[in-house]
Amino acid sequence: MKPIPYILAAALCLSSSAVSANPVTYICKTANGIVFTNQKTGAECTVSHVDGSAAVSSEEADSAVPETVNLKEAIGQAAPEIDDIKILPRPAVSSVTNTAEAANPRLDVRLRNQPDAKAAKARAAEMNRKAKILPASVVSAPAKPQMSRKQILQKEVRNEQAALARAQSQLAAARRQGDQAKINRLTRDVSDRQASIRAMQNEMGR
Repeated sequence: MKPIPYILAAALCLSSSAVSANPVTYICKTANGIVFTNQKTGAECTVSHVDGSAAVSSEEADSAVPETVNLKEAIGQAAPEIDDIKILPRPAVSSVTNTAEAANPRLDVRLRNQPDAKAAKARAAEMNRKAKILPASVVSAPAKPQMSRKQILQKEVRNEQAALARAQSQLAAARRQGDQAKINRLTRDVSDRQASIRAMQNEMGR
């Protein structure tokens, strides 16, 4: 039988090894609140007991609990103040479909101060109307003045008189050359033009 002092010494060694096996946890006060850590992060740190309790006041323990935030609006109904964009999920589909769209639902992105769609379309149409290039109006050339019947006859008489003068000049040259065939042809031409001039002059005199 072992002596009692040896038994007590063995029990103390076992208890000390069991305590050393459990790491020491500290409760420290920081600028962000109270944190639990294995190392001291400041002067205000307290050793946590093995059972999880600590020698801290109830006020300090309450401050370590996350604060409950009451949202004024439902999630997805309002964007954060730092951003004017909010993302709305698509409505849930009741039927099950094995498609890529069902596996990856699309999201509707809306701006907080998004302009009205109708007003935006109206402004775009107005800008397009102002920027539209209008073609120049086609200006038709002024119509030539209509000549009267008398004016037409006078013009024809002048043309025949000019042709008669050329024929008479050619006839005189043919006579000097003694070309009888040319003389006969030009003589008939001169007679025809003289008759045409007399007929048109008679027509103007009516």
